[in-house]
Order: sequence, then C-alpha cells, then structure tokens
Amino acid sequence: MPRDFYELAENAFFSAKGFSQHQRTHSGGPTETEMAEALAELKPFVRHLRKHYRPESRGSTVKPGYTEQTAFAYLLAYVPKYIHQSMEVLERAQLNMAGRDEKRVGFFCCGPCPEAVALLEVFPGPEGRKQPNRFCLELFDSGHEGWKAARDALLDLAFFGGPRDPQVEETGWESTLSEPPGIHDFDITEGLSPAPTKVDSRLDVAMFQNFNNELESAPEAAAQTIEEIAKLLPLGSKLILSDLTDAMQSHQRLLRPLSRYGQVGVPNHEYSHIPVGDGQRAWRNYETIKTPAPTNGGYTRRFLLDGSEGCEPEEPPVFLNYLVFERAPVPSP
Repeated sequence: MPRDFYELAENAFFSAKGFSQHQRTHSGGPTETEMAEALAELKPFVRHLRKHYRPESRGSTVKPGYTEQTAFAYLLAYVPKYIHQSMEVLERAQLNMAGRDEKRVGFFCCGPCPEAVALLEVFPGPEGRKQPNRFCLELFDSGHEGWKAARDALLDLAFFGGPRDPQVEETGWESTLSEPPGIHDFDITEGLSPAPTKVDSRLDVAMFQNFNNELESAPEAAAQTIEEIAKLLPLGSKLILSDLTDAMQSHQRLLRPLSRYGQVGVPNHEYSHIPVGDGQRAWRNYETIKTPAPTNGGYTRRFLLDGSEGCEPEEPPVFLNYLVFERAPVPSP
C-alpha cells in the first residue's frame, strides 16, 4: 500500500499555523474546534483550485494565483498525490545517485516542492535513513513568496523532522542540506537569465512537474526554455518532465529538439515510439497510477476534503505523462 502523505501535509499545515504536534497532544494546545475552523477556512481556496484545474479549463492558461491561503489549500488537496507522482517518475528515470559526491538537483516551477519530499523517499541514505545532505537543491519558480510558508512547513517536517524555531538558525530544512539551497526567480516563458544558466550547467538532475497546464498561452517559448536547459546540462545528467493528461502535445513537441542533445526515453518503457529523424526513434511514457485518498478519521478528511461545498475527498487516479532526457555528446556535423 502506498504511503499516505496526507498526514505529512496536514502536520505541515498545522505547524505553519502554530499548532505544533506537541501542542495538539497536550493540554493547553489548540482545541479540535480551532483546528477544524482553520481547515474550513481553506474550503473557498480548494474550490478555487478545483475550478481552475478541472479538465474543461485546460484549454486555456491556468493561473489561479498562489497566495498563502491558496498554497495551503494546494498543500492539503494536491501535494500528497503529487509526492507519489514524483516518486513514481524518479524511480522510472533510472537516476544514478550512487557515490559519495553530493548530487545537485534542480526543481523547476516547483511551488511547495513535493518533488523534494519524493527525492528523499526514493533515494535514502545508509540503512534506509533519510539523508538530505546527500543533495544540493536549486529551486526555480516565479512565485516563491506565495509558496514559502507552505513549502517551508512541508520540507521542515520531511527533511528536518520537525518545525523550525525562528530563533535557532539550524532548525529548518535548509540546514539539513550539504549547502544552502539556491532560490531562483524563474518564468519558463521568459527563458533563462545568466545566473540560472550557470546553475543549470552544474545540475545532475533537472525536473519539471505539473507545469504544463499553465503554459497554453506560450507553449513555444516554454519548449525553447526547456530545450535551452537540456543543452546546458552536463554530460550524463538527466532532465525529467512529469505531468498529467494534458502534457501529450508538449512532450511530442520536445522530442525532436531534445534528441539533438542526447537520448530521450526510459529503457524498457517504450510505450510510445515517435520518429525524431535520421532513422532514430524516441519515446515518451504514459500510465495510470493510484494514490491514496485522505485518511479516514484524519482532520483533513473530516473538516476540509469531506465532500461538502465542492471539496471532494479524492479525484480519479493520476494519469501520468512523463518524459526523460539524458544529456549525451552532440554528434559531429
């Protein structure tokens, strides 16, 4: 049975709101009524996200506006299944995470970073223990300010194991990494600035997830940026595009350009063969994956995703589209 990440997201939300696990299990902490009210306040924001994400809205650019409350709604309603999505794709990408050297991983259009949670789950250290200091993280997004509270609360629990103390520097997720994370302003439709260009040339892994439905207004510009990133990657590094139902056309648009710089596809997962010229073929992959529903009896299931007011407890299985590119030497003309 896949792990339930709703409890992690729920604890992150309460932590961000000042309701620590200790407070919730000892007298004098927040009452259940107070926690229920905090969750109920997110219902309009869940409805807002559901409206923007429903399939009939995907023909136009999705821009829900990620304020702090919207980010918390996203954290509880979407992040748990997106962690599973990231885990599935990271496992299929056949990444080389062996060795003592820290691996530099870039997450693009990352929001609250479910990909980072998945990274530690899929690639633990010795004896299966989480070891964040095996990684250097570079985060690229155009809305870091709106995501910060939800992202920090989630990664504090996933990386550090508890909430940060604002008065103690070494208590946040950043302190667990091999070096401070890079936080980069990034708009995929505007290309790369000089600073991200230098970072990209050092990445072992570059990953985009669930960004495609926000790109309908400028798909060519987005594809050009992704191609630019692929071209900058060091030899042997991998680029991962992980998305949902609506990603098929954008992935097909990228197959031929990416094949100029390396291998597109995942060995033994040749579900969709597409010619890319000169007798070569590349492939992209798609499949349905199951993710758990919110925990019965949990606060999120009882007070937020309870099926009332447009806040459904679960959605259909995730129809996963993904593409993996490995940088290789450019053939001589």
